[in-house]
Amino acid sequence: MSDIGKLKAKLLKLAEAEGESAQEGRNIGASDVRGRLDNLFAAIEEIVLPRTLNLLNEDGQKLTLTVKSRRLIRLNAPVPEGLDPFAAVFDRELDADNTVQMTSLAHLFTAYCAHGKVLSASATDAAKGEALQDLGVAVDRLRDAVAGAGLALGDDAIGSMESLTQKTQALCTAMVRFRNVDVLAAFGDEAELAMLKSAQVKALPHIQRGERVGTEEDAGLRFWVFGGGDTDERRTALAIHRSDVLLALLNPQASGDWIKTCQQVLAAMAANR
Repeated sequence: MSDIGKLKAKLLKLAEAEGESAQEGRNIGASDVRGRLDNLFAAIEEIVLPRTLNLLNEDGQKLTLTVKSRRLIRLNAPVPEGLDPFAAVFDRELDADNTVQMTSLAHLFTAYCAHGKVLSASATDAAKGEALQDLGVAVDRLRDAVAGAGLALGDDAIGSMESLTQKTQALCTAMVRFRNVDVLAAFGDEAELAMLKSAQVKALPHIQRGERVGTEEDAGLRFWVFGGGDTDERRTALAIHRSDVLLALLNPQASGDWIKTCQQVLAAMAANR
């Protein structure tokens, strides 16, 4: 058999193998978020021919990816329930050089893998007409994005600013976290991000007056909720831990849940001192 013939035979076997895995699906879960992320990225790296990778986590969230040549080409709508803050990266070309987009992907995959230890994956043929000419994003770049975002990946990492950042995502429509002048995470549309920039200025008097919610300030976490009046509409959350600052535009009626989340993180920080 010629070299070309051997290559064709190998590709056919690969296609058959991928087709078999598509029928059954398989468990790619792990005991912690880091393990589930590693398994998810490994599942992408296994795919060479154009495929739709279907993911399902323990909470019933379905995530559908278009994958080719071991690269993530596209996240396909619909957006899973609870991941609406990341809608901006669905159904569009992905650019590994777009810092905001890569940060959103890091937070999206981490949040998705945080929902239960069970995670299953199956691959099917890519939908007809799918725009597969896009270069997509290599898995190494996704791993770098997760590492660069400084996310909490262990199940015992509740007492950290990373944990608070992840939990805040489910309670807000826009968020930005920065350390000194470096933006570590940001999502939301332009109008809401502009509102957060305005809120950052308005927050200064609260900080200067020492107004805050919570106790154990020496544990290193301070947090505030302000704006919105009695209606609790569009209130802004602010948390500071050392040089990290988190600002979020909370969902209506979400300030109570956010304060409880901060108190849990604060208690864990104090316990770990």
